[in-house]
Amino acid sequence: MATTAQLTKRYGAAYPRSAAFETRWMEMYTLPIWLKPHFATVYEGKPVTRIWMNKDAIEPFEAVMHELVCTGLIHEIKTYDGCYNPRLMRGLNTPSVHSWGLAFDFNAKLNPLGKAPYGPGMFTREFVAVWKKHGFTAGADFGKGRSDAMHFEFTRKAV
Repeated sequence: MATTAQLTKRYGAAYPRSAAFETRWMEMYTLPIWLKPHFATVYEGKPVTRIWMNKDAIEPFEAVMHELVCTGLIHEIKTYDGCYNPRLMRGLNTPSVHSWGLAFDFNAKLNPLGKAPYGPGMFTREFVAVWKKHGFTAGADFGKGRSDAMHFEFTRKAV
């Protein structure tokens, strides 16, 4: 997991929102045709066909999605709950990794911040292992009281 200093060194400041950061690092990723039938279909009341994310996250994100589809684990995703969101971490005075477009949230209502991971209705260990295999840090591993099982972040290029 990268620190705020490491993320800022690689990508520059992303919080508050920065046009320079967005121009250099962000890209509108269009879901490929093979993923669309399997991906969560609605975000904030609109169909999900594209995701605004950091360019460094595109290849690993697509690799995760491909493996989730091939293994059938994609069915564990019920809702897509965002990626790029320049903001501070809840309860802390530190920019969230979402500020750099490197974090993805899924099934937020089933996997809320602070809830112990891997319980009924939550992501399985197998699902989380796919993300980790492709270089993501899983919020389920953040520790007691700060577990964030909805959250997956790709920060390895900043370390």
